[in-house]
Amino acid sequence: MKYAVYPYTLDNLYLSKVSENLLKSDISYIVPGGKVSEVYNSGVSMIYSMANIIEANEATTVPMRVVSYVWENEKTRSFRLATVDGSVLGDFTPGSHIELHLAQGLRRAYSIIGVTDDKRGYELGVLHVEGGRGGSRFIHERLRVGDIIEITPPRNFFPLSEGVPHTVFLAGGIGITPFFSMMKKLSQTQDSWEIFYCVRSLSTAAFLNRFDLNDNRIHLHVDDTDGILDINSMVQQSAPGTHFYCCGPEGMLGAFKNATQHLTQECVHLESFLPAIVEEHSGFEVELVRTGKRIAVRHDETILDALLNAGFDPPYSCQQGICGFQTDQYSVSE
Repeated sequence: MKYAVYPYTLDNLYLSKVSENLLKSDISYIVPGGKVSEVYNSGVSMIYSMANIIEANEATTVPMRVVSYVWENEKTRSFRLATVDGSVLGDFTPGSHIELHLAQGLRRAYSIIGVTDDKRGYELGVLHVEGGRGGSRFIHERLRVGDIIEITPPRNFFPLSEGVPHTVFLAGGIGITPFFSMMKKLSQTQDSWEIFYCVRSLSTAAFLNRFDLNDNRIHLHVDDTDGILDINSMVQQSAPGTHFYCCGPEGMLGAFKNATQHLTQECVHLESFLPAIVEEHSGFEVELVRTGKRIAVRHDETILDALLNAGFDPPYSCQQGICGFQTDQYSVSE
């Protein structure tokens, strides 16, 4: 089976299980300098089977209408989108996202909070990111009730493992959104879970009205009054076999990786909503498997940049290495 690597940077790629077969395979990739790394020792999702890539590339879009929005705090809105023709939506798996096709080719992926009661709409949460690349700004400033936009149907690069002894969710800010569907699912199956929801202050916390803070499974951590959450202690105090999920800013993800590095990879799951830090490299080449053409990647480029600059038109989404959207098959050499 062939595999493709998401075109961000090879120096800080993290890879994870897509299937048990992938995890058990002796598959390797070559990073600049010729070092060979085994994928199942490398961390979080950035490598996927060709079946996933074909599905992502060939997915059709669906028109949906913006039917309402709610201010969750001064920078975050929840949006409800409904099918234009009134059709009922298919099921999605907890942790899934949909991709919104915005103006001038802009596309952004957002986690699905849930479906509307009539099963004809999705609910999303969008933080207005100051100094971002335009997606959240467009949604907050230009998207209006009644507007029709195209979406790519749900895909899931942050799946929930069910039937495990216990699950711990760790969310920072807007990183809470993928966990709503996961908490709902585990509650339905009566599986054991708890969540640590970290916010800077009570005044800036979004979605608090959706939580029963008297539920002993829900831990609200307010940085202004509680200090920074001790993630190491949280992990160490959990029972063996616990699965840990994290979605939040890079600082939280870094602390989470350090705290869980001793655990087996199948128990550790994370998703970022901010760009990873690009480590410097000296340049390398990628070879397109389908055509055999070799493309030079300069020290100040990502692989996606190099492909676009060379005149190729690979499918992509966020251009930041976040959304998990893959482009082409290629191997890498120094």
